[in-house]
Amino acid sequence: MERTKTNIIEATASICQHCYECVRKCPVKAIKITDSELEVVGDRCIACGACVVACTQKAFRSRDNIGEIKELMAKKDVVAVTAPEIDAVFSGTSRSQLRAALMELGFYAVEDMVIAEEMVAMAYSELLSRDTDRPVIRSTCPSIVAFVEKYKPEMVRNLAPIASPMIVQGRLVKLLYGDVAVVFIGPCIAKQSEIERDPGDAVDQVLTFDRLVNMFKEVDIDPGNYQVEDDDRPVVGRVFSTPGGFPVNILENSSEKDRLMISR
Repeated sequence: MERTKTNIIEATASICQHCYECVRKCPVKAIKITDSELEVVGDRCIACGACVVACTQKAFRSRDNIGEIKELMAKKDVVAVTAPEIDAVFSGTSRSQLRAALMELGFYAVEDMVIAEEMVAMAYSELLSRDTDRPVIRSTCPSIVAFVEKYKPEMVRNLAPIASPMIVQGRLVKLLYGDVAVVFIGPCIAKQSEIERDPGDAVDQVLTFDRLVNMFKEVDIDPGNYQVEDDDRPVVGRVFSTPGGFPVNILENSSEKDRLMISR
């Protein structure tokens, strides 16, 4: 069952200068401006974030869900799944330091997406190896998927029937950790719309990098000051990824393998 859909991008009319730059940059004309109103029309929006970037007055922002993430962390163990771009955001900070900082913030464990990325890459390789005259549109980007579904429905059949690495890694984490919640940490605000569309609830919340930085600042955490400590929690990530290819041995003995599919 799909979750309740929300406006991923929120607008503040009081600081709008009516320059209409957002209207010009929005690829789907989802911005409504009147003398007293500034609105992102949810039914038209594809959560691409073009308006957020275009507005010099910062009248647009992604929905703030930090409170929801804190509530989730208070209720159960939460595993953070980090996008690979986190290395650029925290340049000069090692993965072990980031992991320690995230654990200090309250996460139960921290994983990256190496396995999921390999699984998805293999799925696309297999899909494209088939004899077919039908063009394939990658379904990794939720904004592209939303654009096709809303504005090019005749091309829905061209969308690859393959889940994104975020969704696949969420499924993997829940399969191996058990009763945990998953928060994906990455750069893309559209990922929030993706989890609202996912009937399997593989990922519970999405935390953008800028909001993660704010959470660190709120409790005076500097990842560069942390050191990693060994513990006995399961680790699903880089240690299982090998240069030789996909580490299938992880799944060979799983009786729940069918849950860990790459299908959308």
